[in-house]
Amino acid sequence: MICFARNLQKRKNKKKGKKKMKKMLSVILCVLMLSGMCACGGSNSNQASQTQVSPGNSTSEIEEITFSLGDVSGTGTFLEQNAQFFSQKVSELSDGKMKVEIFSDGLLGTEDALMTNIQTGALEMANFSSTFTNLVKSAGIFDFPYLVTDRDQLALLEEAGIIDVIRTEAESLNIKIVGMNENGFRQITTNTPVVEPSDLKGVVIRTPSNSLRVKTFEAFGATPISISFSELYQSLSQHICDAQENPLATIVSSQFYDYQSCLCISNHVYTPGWICMNLDLYNSLSDAQRAVIDEAGALTSAHVLEAGAKADEENLQVCKDKGMQVTYADVEEFRNVVLPLWDKFADSVGGIDFVNAAKAALGY
Repeated sequence: MICFARNLQKRKNKKKGKKKMKKMLSVILCVLMLSGMCACGGSNSNQASQTQVSPGNSTSEIEEITFSLGDVSGTGTFLEQNAQFFSQKVSELSDGKMKVEIFSDGLLGTEDALMTNIQTGALEMANFSSTFTNLVKSAGIFDFPYLVTDRDQLALLEEAGIIDVIRTEAESLNIKIVGMNENGFRQITTNTPVVEPSDLKGVVIRTPSNSLRVKTFEAFGATPISISFSELYQSLSQHICDAQENPLATIVSSQFYDYQSCLCISNHVYTPGWICMNLDLYNSLSDAQRAVIDEAGALTSAHVLEAGAKADEENLQVCKDKGMQVTYADVEEFRNVVLPLWDKFADSVGGIDFVNAAKAALGY
């Protein structure tokens, strides 16, 4: 377990009046000598290293610290790339004094294990996605079909305080959300074009075993089927299922276009990601250290939206180049079919008032 230093920072009072050059040189020399002695003085180095020697340098107050960030995402995936971006910004903003080491590919355990460990403090940081809703129930509102169909709508949810509700619930569980990530919009692939809900009638579609997702596609007239993701490609090749739904990045990386000729840009679910830190650890950091974490998180959240949109364009072009016929869902028609499910599942994410606040923010 990587230990972190407590904030013991003290600032020297500014001295008034003019000083003679000789005296100034003496004072500077003493400070430099004292800093050098304390740097070699074992446990007493903490206080000296926090002394503000260079008032013009905003990172002079920052103590060195390294965090471990657990991530079940594979190396090179969009979620992992954004975690790396966050790590880079933390280092840049602190002049290399603060570091975030990324342990991807589940090296620090399953996502459930990461959630338990970040609560207890056994793990400093983690990168979560869809299963975050197993712990923070209000985050499950993003599973509501056709809640968010455009990244610009996220700003409306932020302004309405919807994201703050999720942050507050996370903090009640000793988790601090320091930045947003994303797994992106889910799209539908089939072998027949899809534009409106009736186009899915009778289609056997593989979905996650999420009960809301199953009810969603049943409402469209499809027949959802549970197949493990590792078996999905083979199931499509053997026509065990007719269709599937996943983000564009997954569709491309898994080469589903080999056995799916049509792609419907449905944007039926937007799955965010959550870059988190143990709350006790966050609160124990100095003001300067917290400022670095906060700014790195804000920069990452903005980067994610821009990079996500760019990645969607690139992956969509790959699908077209592979010969897929691309259609665009009638979002209003699809949303009207599933709006009753929002009320039915409201209690699972915090209640009808929370859901209605999201509806009002988005104009539904």
